[in-house]
Amino acid sequence: MKKTAMICSILLMGIVSLSAEIPVEFSTGEPHRMLEFGVDAEAYAANNLLRLGDIFNVHKTLTIDLVNVNVRELIVAGGGEADVFFSLNLRNGYGISVFAGLDGTVYGTVPESLMRLLGRGNAGSGSLDGNLNIGGSVFAEAGIKGTGRFNRLRLAVKPSVFMPVIFIPASGADYSVSTTEDAINAHGLFDLDIYSAYALGEESGSSSRDNDTLPLGFDISAGAEYALLPTLDLGASISHLPLVPARMSHRMHISSGEFTITSTLDELTAGDIDLPEPEFVTSYDSNADFYVLRPFRLNAYINYKPDAAGLFVIRPSLGFSLLSIDNYAPCFNAGIEGQVNVLKIFSIALSAGYVERIWAYNFRFMLNFHVAEMLFGVSLRETGFANAFDARGLGVSLGLRFGY
Repeated sequence: MKKTAMICSILLMGIVSLSAEIPVEFSTGEPHRMLEFGVDAEAYAANNLLRLGDIFNVHKTLTIDLVNVNVRELIVAGGGEADVFFSLNLRNGYGISVFAGLDGTVYGTVPESLMRLLGRGNAGSGSLDGNLNIGGSVFAEAGIKGTGRFNRLRLAVKPSVFMPVIFIPASGADYSVSTTEDAINAHGLFDLDIYSAYALGEESGSSSRDNDTLPLGFDISAGAEYALLPTLDLGASISHLPLVPARMSHRMHISSGEFTITSTLDELTAGDIDLPEPEFVTSYDSNADFYVLRPFRLNAYINYKPDAAGLFVIRPSLGFSLLSIDNYAPCFNAGIEGQVNVLKIFSIALSAGYVERIWAYNFRFMLNFHVAEMLFGVSLRETGFANAFDARGLGVSLGLRFGY
């Protein structure tokens, strides 16, 4: 029970602590304050099966019809981030800021073969296999960001030190099922590694090594934006270019021996079957030597301003990511945003995009009262294009700025 609670709490940390926005190092306008203190937070959750209205409707019984489920693979994802910063912005386009934050992501998948088995069965003779995947991470970071303007060119550089608080590489349970006309054979094996910045239990390993050192890594992010025309800016950004990986020493390994179910059709029909309980074995290690990088992202975009004054801005973007929690699997990213700005007092932005396997449709607005500024956004999110409008995922963001 304690092990289950620990795993659930780790996954929850990821959900309430990845932003599905393509990273852009610049806004199209100048900073609103010379000295500024700010706080940003965002969280989201998405799935491709259940509508949020059905989940939270206390007056309705939630029924899942596995026979008519029309998903190839069940995917559940969540993430978020929180940051604080203090910046000094000069009128000549130069600026410097210090920041600290926390961001995380978590996801799980159930393959099509298991969904089909649960919903429709596996009549006759046949076999299937697959795996249930779980992955997640929580990173803390701190660093400095510097910006500068050189004629038409604006640059930003952001070196950071980061620490993976929790890191769960994609892993989980493998299974196989085979059937004949009158019998079924099922096999399963569970295997999960959880790496941590601190000891999760009584560890084995050499006590002479200094494994209490925090697993710190270093990377750098940068961006450039060039005013090609009064109405057109070209921009690009790179996030988390690795310099030094973080070395994690503390590992909790959870595994089960292979468990097998063999039964005839008559035994299944009569309910005369003893389902084995897999025995989970947990071990702790202080000499894991596991190296971790943050997700790498590369992005290019265009700021098109039809009125040259920036009242209206259209921003298409393209990019890709390498996800460290999924063995650095590549992800294609694309999006488009439309923005209306009124005298640096009020702005509204609508955007749609596919970023790191999540479709997101965002609405954001900004109110600026000179000494204070508020940013608020909501988004619909899903792992499929059309179903995002079914509210199967939701994101909320909030930002506050103070200064003069």
